[in-house]
Amino acid sequence: MNDPSAPGPSAARVSLDSRAQAAALAADLRRNTQGEVLFDAASRGRYSTDASIYQIEPVGVLVPKSEDDVAAALAIAAAHRCRCWRAAAAPRSAARRWARRW
Repeated sequence: MNDPSAPGPSAARVSLDSRAQAAALAADLRRNTQGEVLFDAASRGRYSTDASIYQIEPVGVLVPKSEDDVAAALAIAAAHRCRCWRAAAAPRSAARRWARRW
């Protein structure tokens, strides 16, 4: 069970279908990781393409600084019920991108 008083991701599980929910995800990432959290339009556009033919704009991007950031980011993604994936050929290949739940 989630303990609302425990540190870490917000206790409430949310889907990413609004700006407020994306802002909550970004806030959790900023609070619980040391990496760069990029949710602005320019960063989302920059990370929406890679070496493939696909262009899917992410909700946001995390550029982790450590393995702990990756572990925290995955826990936060689970709490927010959103998908994340590693950017394989983006400008910063270690970045994790966040997608709206389909």
